[in-house]
Amino acid sequence: MRLVLIPAQLTRGGISSLLQIINYDTELFIGVMVLLGNIPLLIWGWRYLGGPRFALRTAFAVVSFSILIDVLTPFLPTDGLAENILLNTLYGAIGSGIGFGFV
Repeated sequence: MRLVLIPAQLTRGGISSLLQIINYDTELFIGVMVLLGNIPLLIWGWRYLGGPRFALRTAFAVVSFSILIDVLTPFLPTDGLAENILLNTLYGAIGSGIGFGFV
């Protein structure tokens, strides 16, 4: 997300991308926003989807994702992987596909 989508101002969809759009105006830390935005979904998942086991695994994934977005920022290039928006779109799609495959 920090390497491809945010520098090119591209979004995928979902709560993370909605918060990414809000981040363009507010300049808050995107990781903190993602963490706070996923709390209602986590509560809903706890209650209706799978109980504590589901909630703990999901909380681990959300917290890890949120922390890594902000912690890795100083180590990544500010312009992203490529200056071409088409290449950034392609890299973002490949990265999302791999991530969805792991899920």
